[in-house]
Amino acid sequence: FYTAYARISYMFEDSWVTKDELFAVGDCFPVLVFAFAYLFMAIQQVYPASVPSSYGPGQRTLLGLIYYSGANPTSVGLSDVGPFRPHARAIGTVEQLAGVMYVAMVISRLGR
Repeated sequence: FYTAYARISYMFEDSWVTKDELFAVGDCFPVLVFAFAYLFMAIQQVYPASVPSSYGPGQRTLLGLIYYSGANPTSVGLSDVGPFRPHARAIGTVEQLAGVMYVAMVISRLGR
């Protein structure tokens, strides 16, 4: 999360959009996806079956949580996996809001 914060603050450091800031836009989103996937992995260890899938309850693998974490902020649809327990739902909501805010910040930055 610190890496994503550093990238976002770097993008807004000056008033000119440079090529390296465009690369920062591209590499910040996967960093957020992996950070939330690891957060869901931690929640799943404390509260088992927090993120079940259509295949049934159980522990999701890291790859499954990366899929969920990538689909969540992009709003591409989550028909086969989703949060079940309150802690996972709360983090899922935060991740959705972070995804929407990230897109809004990038568009506002590029529009200057």
